[in-house]
Amino acid sequence: MQIPKIEAIIFDMDGTLVNTEPLHCKAWLNVLGKRGFHYDDEWFSQWIGKADRFLAQGVVEEHGLKLSAQVLQKEKENLFHALAEKETQTFPGLTELLSLLKGKLPMAIATNSSRKDAEKVFIPTQLDQWMDAVVTSDDVEQLKPAPDMYLLAAKKLGVQPEYCLVIEDSAAGARGAVAAGMYVLGVTSSIPADRMQMCAELFPHPTEAYKKVRAIVGA
Repeated sequence: MQIPKIEAIIFDMDGTLVNTEPLHCKAWLNVLGKRGFHYDDEWFSQWIGKADRFLAQGVVEEHGLKLSAQVLQKEKENLFHALAEKETQTFPGLTELLSLLKGKLPMAIATNSSRKDAEKVFIPTQLDQWMDAVVTSDDVEQLKPAPDMYLLAAKKLGVQPEYCLVIEDSAAGARGAVAAGMYVLGVTSSIPADRMQMCAELFPHPTEAYKKVRAIVGA
């Protein structure tokens, strides 16, 4: 697939800009463990890139629970927020990349996380200060893998979808960006490469994808 003329960059957040996937996992395993449901990291990997509401509903249906999925989701969110404020870290090389891109190309975040989750991540990282737009699960009806979130981000940036470059680390997110007609760089540090084959290019770690972005835009 030929690389189009890139006029904007849209980033997924968890696992792409910040190393928060382990925090999401830790929060979920803790909350579910207290209720007697003992899962592990491998189980959680199937939910990477999907909204908490889907994971919570999946657990409720699997065990035939009478409590609502929203109860589990809220418990997890409270724990994740506490962890995120203290432990969120950006990946190496990100600050340098954003410094080079700021003012050169418009940038956005498109995340299946909630607005509150994103705001907690922004407290220690200040990532929102680099972005021209932030789209979360609160802003669209259909989440990734639907293209809505990426299409809205492109609209907010004032750029046609086919001229947007995306970095994603989840199959759901990658499918959404591809469906939106965007050029997708896939990161395989969160899930196996065979689940990311829809991407135009694959990289083993976000830092490697950052280098490709710099090469593409000449930064």
